[in-house]
Amino acid sequence: MIRLVFIRVFLLIEYTVLTKSLKIEESLVLDLKILIYRSADEIEKIKKIKADSNKVILEAMQKLKDLSEFRDLVQQELEELKVDAQAVADIMEIRRGMQTSRSRW
Repeated sequence: MIRLVFIRVFLLIEYTVLTKSLKIEESLVLDLKILIYRSADEIEKIKKIKADSNKVILEAMQKLKDLSEFRDLVQQELEELKVDAQAVADIMEIRRGMQTSRSRW
């Protein structure tokens, strides 16, 4: 009979400990779920920021490409103007030379 009482007491204590452990585990699982959902929200925010950043970077790269092409065109036009200016300068030099040689005669 005493043995039976001890066994019942022991089982009651074990049941109490297991019940408390289960409640603690349930609480920990709930905390973990909350952390997962919060992290999911943060991950979505970060993905949106990344997508926006990628869009801005692509636009900036396109602008750089356009500016580079424009710079090349301006450089080419400048070279053409230099050639034309040199041609005009050469023509003016020839005329001056001709006027100088006529005045000597």
